[in-house]
Amino acid sequence: MKRIVVLCLALWLTSCATFNNPLTISRLASLESAYGIALSGAVAYYELYKTNRCTKAHPFNPISNLCAARSIVVRLQQADIRAQSALQAARKFVINNPTIDATALLDAAQVAIGAFQQVQQQSAVQ
Repeated sequence: MKRIVVLCLALWLTSCATFNNPLTISRLASLESAYGIALSGAVAYYELYKTNRCTKAHPFNPISNLCAARSIVVRLQQADIRAQSALQAARKFVINNPTIDATALLDAAQVAIGAFQQVQQQSAVQ
Protein backbone atom coordinates (compact mmCIF):
# COMPACT_ATOMS: atom_id res chain seq x y z
CA MET A 1 0.00 0.00 0.00
CA LYS A 2 2.86 2.37 0.82
CA ARG A 3 4.38 1.72 -2.60
CA ILE A 4 1.17 2.74 -4.33
CA VAL A 5 0.99 5.96 -2.31
CA VAL A 6 4.65 6.74 -3.04
CA LEU A 7 4.13 5.99 -6.74
CA CYS A 8 1.06 8.23 -6.88
CA LEU A 9 2.94 11.00 -5.07
CA ALA A 10 5.87 10.70 -7.44
CA LEU A 11 3.60 10.88 -10.49
CA TRP A 12 1.79 13.88 -9.05
CA LEU A 13 5.07 15.72 -8.39
CA THR A 14 6.40 15.06 -11.88
CA SER A 15 3.20 16.41 -13.39
CA CYS A 16 3.75 19.67 -11.50
CA ALA A 17 7.31 20.12 -12.75
CA THR A 18 7.88 22.73 -15.42
CA PHE A 19 10.14 22.14 -18.38
CA ASN A 20 11.30 24.92 -20.67
CA ASN A 21 11.20 24.28 -24.37
CA PRO A 22 14.74 25.10 -25.56
CA LEU A 23 13.81 24.87 -29.24
CA THR A 24 11.17 27.58 -28.88
CA ILE A 25 13.55 29.88 -27.01
CA SER A 26 16.40 29.40 -29.49
CA ARG A 27 14.07 29.92 -32.45
CA LEU A 28 12.76 33.12 -30.87
CA ALA A 29 16.34 34.33 -30.45
CA SER A 30 17.17 33.59 -34.09
CA LEU A 31 14.03 35.42 -35.24
CA GLU A 32 14.94 38.44 -33.11
CA SER A 33 18.40 38.38 -34.67
CA ALA A 34 16.95 38.25 -38.19
CA TYR A 35 14.64 41.14 -37.32
CA GLY A 36 17.60 43.17 -36.05
CA ILE A 37 19.47 42.64 -39.31
CA ALA A 38 16.43 43.63 -41.37
CA LEU A 39 15.87 46.66 -39.16
CA SER A 40 19.44 47.89 -39.65
CA GLY A 41 18.94 47.90 -43.43
CA ALA A 42 15.67 49.79 -43.06
CA VAL A 43 17.26 52.34 -40.75
CA ALA A 44 20.09 52.92 -43.25
CA TYR A 45 17.53 53.46 -46.01
CA TYR A 46 15.53 55.84 -43.83
CA GLU A 47 18.69 57.82 -43.03
CA LEU A 48 19.36 58.08 -46.77
CA TYR A 49 15.82 59.39 -47.24
CA LYS A 50 16.03 61.78 -44.29
CA THR A 51 19.27 63.38 -45.45
CA ASN A 52 18.00 63.43 -49.07
CA ARG A 53 21.32 62.16 -50.38
CA CYS A 54 21.93 59.89 -53.33
CA THR A 55 24.90 57.59 -53.69
CA LYS A 56 27.24 58.26 -56.58
CA ALA A 57 28.05 55.69 -59.21
CA HIS A 58 30.91 53.39 -58.28
CA PRO A 59 32.85 51.25 -60.78
CA PHE A 60 32.30 48.08 -58.71
CA ASN A 61 28.64 48.82 -57.97
CA PRO A 62 26.16 48.21 -60.80
CA ILE A 63 23.62 50.56 -59.22
CA SER A 64 24.26 53.97 -60.72
CA ASN A 65 22.28 56.11 -58.29
CA LEU A 66 20.45 54.98 -55.18
CA CYS A 67 17.99 57.53 -53.89
CA ALA A 68 15.46 56.88 -51.15
CA ALA A 69 11.80 57.21 -52.06
CA ARG A 70 9.02 58.15 -49.64
CA SER A 71 6.77 55.35 -50.90
CA ILE A 72 9.40 52.76 -50.00
CA VAL A 73 9.93 54.32 -46.58
CA VAL A 74 6.18 54.00 -45.93
CA ARG A 75 6.16 50.35 -47.05
CA LEU A 76 9.16 49.66 -44.82
CA GLN A 77 7.44 51.27 -41.85
CA GLN A 78 4.26 49.24 -42.39
CA ALA A 79 6.20 45.99 -42.72
CA ASP A 80 8.27 46.91 -39.66
CA ILE A 81 5.15 47.47 -37.55
CA ARG A 82 3.74 44.08 -38.59
CA ALA A 83 7.02 42.28 -37.91
CA GLN A 84 7.51 44.02 -34.59
CA SER A 85 4.00 43.23 -33.33
CA ALA A 86 4.25 39.57 -34.42
CA LEU A 87 7.62 39.25 -32.72
CA GLN A 88 6.32 40.88 -29.53
CA ALA A 89 3.34 38.52 -29.44
CA ALA A 90 5.63 35.51 -29.88
CA ARG A 91 8.05 36.79 -27.22
CA LYS A 92 5.21 37.41 -24.75
CA PHE A 93 3.75 33.95 -25.35
CA VAL A 94 7.11 32.19 -24.98
CA ILE A 95 7.90 34.05 -21.74
CA ASN A 96 4.45 33.48 -20.21
CA ASN A 97 4.11 29.86 -21.39
CA PRO A 98 7.58 28.28 -21.40
CA THR A 99 6.24 24.72 -21.52
CA ILE A 100 3.79 25.19 -24.40
CA ASP A 101 4.88 24.95 -28.02
CA ALA A 102 4.69 28.36 -29.68
CA THR A 103 5.25 27.19 -33.24
CA ALA A 104 2.23 29.00 -34.69
CA LEU A 105 3.23 32.37 -33.25
CA LEU A 106 6.87 31.88 -34.21
CA ASP A 107 5.82 30.97 -37.75
CA ALA A 108 3.71 34.14 -37.93
CA ALA A 109 6.67 36.20 -36.74
CA GLN A 110 8.92 34.53 -39.30
CA VAL A 111 6.47 35.33 -42.11
CA ALA A 112 6.23 38.97 -40.99
CA ILE A 113 10.02 39.32 -40.80
CA GLY A 114 10.30 37.68 -44.22
CA ALA A 115 7.84 40.22 -45.63
CA PHE A 116 9.89 43.02 -44.05
CA GLN A 117 13.04 41.66 -45.71
CA GLN A 118 11.21 41.22 -49.02
CA VAL A 119 10.22 44.89 -49.09
CA GLN A 120 13.89 45.75 -48.69
CA GLN A 121 14.99 43.36 -51.42
CA GLN A 122 12.38 44.63 -53.85
CA SER A 123 13.50 48.16 -53.17
CA ALA A 124 17.23 47.36 -53.38
CA VAL A 125 17.72 48.31 -49.72
CA GLN A 126 20.87 46.63 -48.48
